[in-house]
Amino acid sequence: MEEDGGDRLRQIHDELSANPEQHPKSSSWLPLESNPEMFTSFARRIGNLPPEWSFIDVIGFDNEALQYTPRPVAAVILLFPCTDAIYAARAEQKKMLAQELASGNLTPAAKSVLHVEQVASFGNACGSIACVHALSNVDLSITGPLAQFKETTARLSTARERGNILVASDIQGLSDMSASDSVAQTECPDTGDTYLGHHYCAFVSVNDHIVELDGTKVAPVDHGPMSSDSDLLQEAARVIKNGWMQVEPDRIDFSMVALAKTR
Repeated sequence: MEEDGGDRLRQIHDELSANPEQHPKSSSWLPLESNPEMFTSFARRIGNLPPEWSFIDVIGFDNEALQYTPRPVAAVILLFPCTDAIYAARAEQKKMLAQELASGNLTPAAKSVLHVEQVASFGNACGSIACVHALSNVDLSITGPLAQFKETTARLSTARERGNILVASDIQGLSDMSASDSVAQTECPDTGDTYLGHHYCAFVSVNDHIVELDGTKVAPVDHGPMSSDSDLLQEAARVIKNGWMQVEPDRIDFSMVALAKTR
């Protein structure tokens, strides 16, 4: 149960670490490693991602490094460490988001995206959910199981309802296939393994606003309008540096993958 003022990510982390036996392997998702080929494999399986689009590594967060990433970029996925400082920052942000949600004051951009809730019974599903968030909220031709999921959940009003439908779909099986794919650079942990200490979230552009999608947050986060002289990748890097990396300036285990048009 999520406590008032607490951070759902921390609660999921603590629950999985303390009681892994309470989450049967049949319901836990295999974790996707931070590997763009693995995300691309998953995206092609669940949404028939067009062949000219793929996930690629972003080599750094400064403008010079960002120039090496092909454009356009449709979505960005961030991997970040789960630390006390980041949990504390998230808990403060949650108070604001909860007020906006309760009062109906989410921005039009935040209201318009598809947002799925992640719960502890999913296990290490955050990479899969970040990919679902990215693909579900971009202007690309997406078909297959993900298109069916979007159609099924179109009339649902809460992220939790959509999360329940996600579990009942074919997407978990396809995610586990991708996690075990030959492109993996490390041995895939077992579904019964405890929480891995990092988390994924996604960023997309909606009505020229940059929106963060995280299954462990109570609502999407509208980070405001994008600058007229920058693009999604540059804006995502700016938001990440301000909201994550400045919170943990001594940590180097932040990484981005971008959904980019590569041919």
